[in-house]
Amino acid sequence: MKALFRRLAGIMAATVLLWQSAGTLAIADEAGSDPGATAHQCHHDEANCQAQSINLDLSSTSQSVTANHIASPVNIDVGGAAMTVTQGMALTPAQLIAAYQMARTGAQSLLIGADGAAVGGSFVLGNRLANHISDLVIPTNVSVINRAADLNLVGNLNNSGSIYSVSNNPAISGANISALNILNNQSGLITTTLPTSLGIDLSQYSSVLNLSLSAINNIINSGSITSSGNLALAAGGSIQNIMANPGAAMPVMQAMGDVALNSANIINSGLIAATTGNINVI
Repeated sequence: MKALFRRLAGIMAATVLLWQSAGTLAIADEAGSDPGATAHQCHHDEANCQAQSINLDLSSTSQSVTANHIASPVNIDVGGAAMTVTQGMALTPAQLIAAYQMARTGAQSLLIGADGAAVGGSFVLGNRLANHISDLVIPTNVSVINRAADLNLVGNLNNSGSIYSVSNNPAISGANISALNILNNQSGLITTTLPTSLGIDLSQYSSVLNLSLSAINNIINSGSITSSGNLALAAGGSIQNIMANPGAAMPVMQAMGDVALNSANIINSGLIAATTGNINVI
């Protein structure tokens, strides 16, 4: 085991290396295919995908999207003031989500500031919406309940909020998120571990769900990426578990089961832990 740690120190530019495993820490040198090359796919043909995809930047104040499928006008709360949304109206991405919430459930759980950007609250991301997102930006204090078993972005995932991947289908053992780049910032959380404070009925969801993240280029984590089952990360460029700045909190990659890291370049200045399983570096 000491030899393995010496070898890790040789291949990683890290100031602090914390690798915790209940089992073994394994490293493979085998040459193989690019781990990010097959992990990035669109559900439609390219032309159709480009035509229908939207940049869902919930921090944006630009009215860059259009309200479609709004059968009748709905009122949303924007900075404490009512805003009436009608079919075909130009909206910010956060306003669009709020309008769909009101149209479908009659309640708005995404909080929006006066400038049109999301400032808190939550929304549910299902398969239908997930299939039309090119890039996804989640601001601080915003929570996403991700019900899409496969969230495949043709662009980037930039997360400063919380992404809770869930499943109520016993046939699904894991949640998969792929993107060009995955950036999980200092305040960001990507997880399949569900807290009781989430405010939803946890009994309907699997208590153990694997989590897989893959990027064509880089996965950069300065926050927390955790799994109630196994955790797998694959990147064609690099996997970086690094502090946002010298005084920042230590970034975490942790699973109750196994942790698998698949990239030619791995940089770790935080905690990588497998609570009851093994850590495998490929």
